[in-house]
Amino acid sequence: MTSDETRMAGMADKQDDDRIAQAITAAETRTAAEIVVAILQRASAYRLTAVLCAFAVAALGALLLALLMPKAAALYAIDTVTAGLVGIVIIALLGIATYLLCERTQLGILLTPAGSREAACAKRARLMFLEHGVDATTDRLGLLVFVSLADHHVEILPDRGIAAKIPAERWSALIAGFVRRIGDGDLDASLSGLIADMADELAPHFPPGPDQTDDLRNAPIRG
Repeated sequence: MTSDETRMAGMADKQDDDRIAQAITAAETRTAAEIVVAILQRASAYRLTAVLCAFAVAALGALLLALLMPKAAALYAIDTVTAGLVGIVIIALLGIATYLLCERTQLGILLTPAGSREAACAKRARLMFLEHGVDATTDRLGLLVFVSLADHHVEILPDRGIAAKIPAERWSALIAGFVRRIGDGDLDASLSGLIADMADELAPHFPPGPDQTDDLRNAPIRG
């Protein structure tokens, strides 16, 4: 990517962030609740999957090496020790390549069981809930919208003050609407619509107060 392309991408990201921040600001004029949005590329590196796949590839490579090394050594007129060393290096490189491929691309996600992915997303969402102070608002009215793009995972985590008044089924319904909208391919517009829907849900239960403050960031957290 050239410097101009990098600059343009950064400007686009800022415009998207501004759009979401404006949606949160507008929502928070209608309710005492505070909304935080986190958008991650993936919830986890899924290193266990990467390690297991790398081990499987290395084991398969070792098996093939044991079967083919005598023939290769005879065919290319090289001694068995040299052929073995070359084979070991190739196996090691294949294992490393497999690990990196699983850790950094969609492959690791596809090879990870659905239950493990769900658990990783839930864990990351709850960590971010705590790390970014969503649990530290007045009257416990914080709420996190967690999106993991590669995992295709969306979750709304309300603090206890909100959970006491609004059942989880309502958030599930809003997420379903968000998933339908995101089919058009515009994540930030879909998120802005979700935030407005959340404000509709929150406002009757938690109207804004006269001395209300905005303690949490409105710009989305990206990672």
